[in-house]
Amino acid sequence: MSKVIKIAAGTLVVGAVAFFGSTYYVSKQLNKNIDTIVSSVNTKFSESNLPLTIEISDVSASFFNTSAVLNLKTNDKVLARLDTKASHGPFVGFPKLGLAKIEATLTDDKGLQSIIDYSKSPMQLALDGTVGFNGGFNLALAVSPLDKDVLTGKLTSGNLNALFVYEPHSTLNWQLSTPKLTFSESIGTSASDSAYNSFTLDMFVLKGQLGFTQDSSKPNSALYHLSVDKGVVTNAVMPELSAEFNKLMLSSTLADNKSNQLLLDAAYQLQLDALKVGKVALDGILLDAKIGKMPKESLLINSSVGAEMSYIPLILKQSVLMNNQSILNYEPTFSINALNLANSAGKMTFSTDWTLRTAKNDQPSESVADLFVKEMNMNLMLDKAFATQMISQVQQMNSKMSEEEANKAAESMLGMFIDLSQLNGELFDVQEKQILLNATLKDDKGMLNGQAVEDSRIYDLISSSLNFL
Repeated sequence: MSKVIKIAAGTLVVGAVAFFGSTYYVSKQLNKNIDTIVSSVNTKFSESNLPLTIEISDVSASFFNTSAVLNLKTNDKVLARLDTKASHGPFVGFPKLGLAKIEATLTDDKGLQSIIDYSKSPMQLALDGTVGFNGGFNLALAVSPLDKDVLTGKLTSGNLNALFVYEPHSTLNWQLSTPKLTFSESIGTSASDSAYNSFTLDMFVLKGQLGFTQDSSKPNSALYHLSVDKGVVTNAVMPELSAEFNKLMLSSTLADNKSNQLLLDAAYQLQLDALKVGKVALDGILLDAKIGKMPKESLLINSSVGAEMSYIPLILKQSVLMNNQSILNYEPTFSINALNLANSAGKMTFSTDWTLRTAKNDQPSESVADLFVKEMNMNLMLDKAFATQMISQVQQMNSKMSEEEANKAAESMLGMFIDLSQLNGELFDVQEKQILLNATLKDDKGMLNGQAVEDSRIYDLISSSLNFL
């Protein structure tokens, strides 16, 4: 036997020993630790305030595979029963080494249907994924389409897909998606006289991420992101208010403040490539806002990321109205880094940032801002052509004017607005093609468009903004 053949034979033997030996070891470890894995998953459900548990029964193990029945339960009631198969690692079906590859199919949907009742029976549900040696997992879930009567209409969808990726002491990523989501409502009085209000969302994707520290099983940061490729809203009663948009993106994040772990920072963003409501058309919308230095104890649920992010602006506004010193002592901040609108004629850009404080005195004031705003910056740039086109399109839609009539009315209305705003001292810097505003407040000293003004004028401007927000 040649030396090359001996080496090749030896390599095969070593490889076979490594393959079968590691598979044998993994199969033993998997079956030995099934209870631990189930307990870990149930713990995650509990920490996330989800009233769910899983139970494993009818376990059957072989050299290469372990099969079992997985029961998903809530309040001791079985929601779903799945036939589950685990192919033992570390090599089977892995782009990288892992403990097991999991596949599951729904065999009993009665409990799930009785609670959710959202799709045609029988429900279809399939799970496919992997579990790593470190307790991390990557799971993909496919669910049958929605087909549900909701209130006075019907909610339907394409196939639903979910993805969950967990890295211990690092991140949990999840994503829910469907190629189409539609709600329709008939407003006709008979089958021959039917009309529908409806909305349709194409390529709907909702995803999120929870972040974990190395020494904690509880999340300390969160990210939520919604995207829709296209949306169409049909108003059968008032067709002139039907709308459509392209490329919607909404996101919000919540994380520990970098300088003080007792505080949280929140950020919000909205972006649209195009929006049309009746005759009013915008080529782009961008909103980028932040709230900083909010004490965790002020949130509705006393957890690092437990509160709904949508509540945080309301909590901040309420703290100002109530002079809540437990919040305002930290001098929280609010900023709109960008509010940008554009149409075919021009654009508008706006930004502002505020630092708040506890009331500087106990005396009543007509201006909330007089008491609670420590520092402020505000900038506005408005193209006259942008404003004129917006007003004209609204007039054409609401007053049924012709385009020529609406344009003349819009120019007149914009002129009247500018004149009124300048009556008590020039609020805006009015130029030939643009309307500008720059206002600052620091150390109770106000500046308006580069000129020193009494702080009361800035406080009035801030109060108006606060009422609008």
